[in-house]
Amino acid sequence: MAAAVRRVRPVSTPDFVIVGSGAAGGVIAQELAQAGFRVVVLEQGPYLKAPDFHHDELATLYRCALTNDPAVSPHTFRKTEGDAARPGAWLQYGRLVGGGTAHFTANYWRFHESDFVERSKIGAIAGTGFADWPITYSDLEPYYTKVEWDIGVSGLAGASPFDPPRSRPYPMPPLPVKSSGVLFERAARQLGWHPFPAPMAIASQAYQGRSGCQHCGFCESFGCEFGAKSSTLFTAIPRAEATGRCEIRPDSYVVRVEVSRRGRATGVTYYDTHRRERHQAAKAVILSCNGAETPRLLLLSESSRFPRGLANSSDRLRPIRPAVRYPQLGRGVQADSPPVLHAHDERRVSQHLATARNEHHLPRSGREGRLGDSGDPRHLSRPPRRSGDDALPPGPGARAARRRRCAADLVVSRHRAIGLQPSARHLPDGERSRHFGRGS
Repeated sequence: MAAAVRRVRPVSTPDFVIVGSGAAGGVIAQELAQAGFRVVVLEQGPYLKAPDFHHDELATLYRCALTNDPAVSPHTFRKTEGDAARPGAWLQYGRLVGGGTAHFTANYWRFHESDFVERSKIGAIAGTGFADWPITYSDLEPYYTKVEWDIGVSGLAGASPFDPPRSRPYPMPPLPVKSSGVLFERAARQLGWHPFPAPMAIASQAYQGRSGCQHCGFCESFGCEFGAKSSTLFTAIPRAEATGRCEIRPDSYVVRVEVSRRGRATGVTYYDTHRRERHQAAKAVILSCNGAETPRLLLLSESSRFPRGLANSSDRLRPIRPAVRYPQLGRGVQADSPPVLHAHDERRVSQHLATARNEHHLPRSGREGRLGDSGDPRHLSRPPRRSGDDALPPGPGARAARRRRCAADLVVSRHRAIGLQPSARHLPDGERSRHFGRGS
């Protein structure tokens, strides 16, 4: 890590106790400790280091090595108060120091300027509190920039014509695009779209004492054994500990926020690693334990002064399931790996896939059209017939030849996408002369 950690003595009365150590809790701990405050962070899960992470899919994906286990910490769900609550695996979140940032895919987007004023643009939505943000993108932009440079984000500023303005470029170049991304990019450009490498909170090169990405492919749902993922586990929390004013207490399960007779938070009650009930006093309490656990803890903290729980005078406080953003094609597209599209017509997706097949000689060549120059999916033309050395051999061997040709094109595209020149030995037999000339 970039800074040596100074172990702090247990703090009896810190200025702040923070519940949760993920994207919010870890950063808040760093900022407060560096500002001179004494901080205790209570984390429900263990404190793992980079060498503790592995690619065991059974343990990670099915046995909850890094996330909450419904069998150990059960939760229920019901749609209305009149329904019977049913137990199940309704919620998943990071349960370790670093929280969700330890196992997230690490897409790191900025909001667009229009996202802050959607109420004004779209109008009211009945039955909701839908409203514009009280701040604008320009208010938030300096903080976007600070975070990108503090934790290390890889990307290419200006690559997307739809990006909002920024005061600084990304601190690192984008991660290289894999072969499927190259195919995707080519087809997208032919459609007049604007593919670009996604901003990722993963170091594409050595950064602030951390290793660059080693391209193992186990980002989503897994911890990073190289420390390249810009989790608070590898960034904010080591800096907070390095001040000597921040104590991380893993395996600490908070069950209640305590308040005084005046209604002021005075600390929390929690169970430690030995399942002993403890009380941690503090001048202030910060809850940053995801969209479900934070309101649940507030509701559990009921008292004679707050019979409905804390921060619930409206009786509308409810746990919500943390949102997961999956790849989509459509307005403001986001995807799990670069490149990404901004498109406005989902009907064109099938044509984009057809174009990819045509351009890279996959089966069914000549049966599917591609977009004409107009970009309108109604105006299709067949792909031109190939001639000379590019012509595919007729007869029963045509399919095998197409597969070899496609494999060769993928190899060449992959190498060139990351700035390397492929050699003839990387290509299947029969395809070397097409890329390197006869005699290769």
